[in-house]
Amino acid sequence: MLVAIQFPLVDLRTFLDDPTRRLSVPTWPLATPRRDFVRRFGQVHERQKGGLESWPGEEIYCSARRAIGLHNLREKWIERLGAGTVLSCAFRRFFADGGPTARVELGFALERSDMGPARDPSPGRYLATVTQCLEVPVTVPAKAPSGEVPLIDAAPRLAPHYLASTTSRKPSTGTLPEAWWVAHGSPLVVTEYAAGFDLDGVPRHARHVRSLDSHGLRVAHCWIDLRGHRVGLWLVASEPAVNETVLRRLRLHLFRLHAERETLRQVLRLIALGRVAVAPGTAGTERLQRYLLETSKLLARKERYGLPQSDLLLAAQAAEDLVSEGVRETLMSQLKGIRQSIRAKIGALAAVKPIDRTNFGVVAENATIVYGTDVRIGGNTMTTYEVRFGDHAVFTGNLVVANSIQDSFDKVQQSTAAPELKKWLETLSQSVAEMTKGLPEERAVQAAADLRTLTTEALSKEPRKKWYELSAEGLVEAAKAVGEVAAPVVTAVKAIIGLLAGSGT
Repeated sequence: MLVAIQFPLVDLRTFLDDPTRRLSVPTWPLATPRRDFVRRFGQVHERQKGGLESWPGEEIYCSARRAIGLHNLREKWIERLGAGTVLSCAFRRFFADGGPTARVELGFALERSDMGPARDPSPGRYLATVTQCLEVPVTVPAKAPSGEVPLIDAAPRLAPHYLASTTSRKPSTGTLPEAWWVAHGSPLVVTEYAAGFDLDGVPRHARHVRSLDSHGLRVAHCWIDLRGHRVGLWLVASEPAVNETVLRRLRLHLFRLHAERETLRQVLRLIALGRVAVAPGTAGTERLQRYLLETSKLLARKERYGLPQSDLLLAAQAAEDLVSEGVRETLMSQLKGIRQSIRAKIGALAAVKPIDRTNFGVVAENATIVYGTDVRIGGNTMTTYEVRFGDHAVFTGNLVVANSIQDSFDKVQQSTAAPELKKWLETLSQSVAEMTKGLPEERAVQAAADLRTLTTEALSKEPRKKWYELSAEGLVEAAKAVGEVAAPVVTAVKAIIGLLAGSGT
């Protein structure tokens, strides 16, 4: 299994007219392999298998080993997933196209030493594995702050690190570098695995790209929330007969498409903010117009290299607009000075969807997966979280509540407790979920916490009477506040306490 992560970097110095002291070497995308280098990143190399036609810069890359430090990787991974898991860093690379688009990519190869390539049909385990990769501790040699951070949080450090690494240190009367000159986009994850991984194991909110089935590829896209980041995740399963070149081309294409779209999103945002000035007749604005024209054309292509680009973009773009509703009007006003044809193309790309529904997964505590839905109507967004009990689901508007209830139910499902105790604990989870709909948020959070405590104690080898009685009392008190709707909670609590008392605990 390969888990590859991309961090888009957006170099806005391309559009500035004032001197920026940007180093002229390497000259992307024509850097010289084995001679050129990026300071505190690494040396430039050729890709052994080459790049992609008409995507400039894909045939060469710069090592990023010095930009992202990994320490005791295998030991830290084993602590998380257990012995028998072999994790290695497949690559750490930096790419640039000579314009504003740049990116850092890092790949992990994951295998089970005792049973070959790691495969697990559980969607919860699958997302948890991806999450573990995104939480691997890394270092970025930025001036401040120092120390390790989870990989998912590396982008805010990589952007200033790249700016400092590509700025001349010689004394100059030119403009001092400003932090916004290099921005960072949202990260992307691409996973590759053998098609034997059952599609039932793919997160159920994933969107499948059916047009790739004929290529022997099962491709899906979904969103996950982790540490406050909304991360796009591509799941690519390949049949044994699939040509490795096709699989590699797809991965490179997914990464480049994401980098181009994230770059455009950041460029448009900074134009709207007035950071990137639109001044007709200046060299910077001429470069900006060429960039906007070329990017709008490439994102509008329906197919590229035999791959259904429009289908891939449709799956990946479903969750977010290029610019928000409030920013679009300001953006179009700022673009009044550019050519009308380009302005029209950007206006079409930046159109705001009036109604948007986005499903995503949240990897919470103990690898619990809670599914959420953002429904946006105009500028208002409502988020709900779904708790699944087998074939049934209940919705609640609070992530903490949903996580506690889902974790409690999952613990019961995975336990080896007596059938009658499991039955009542399952009933209690479902009843508490229903009860929380009628409780104020603070009381709903407390009721969900009491459910988790009671479940944990009931399933332990030596349940602590003081703890489970206290949590049971809290649930009964919460039920009284709701009335008849919560009667099943009281019934289930009494049955569970009776079973625990009868066992001598």
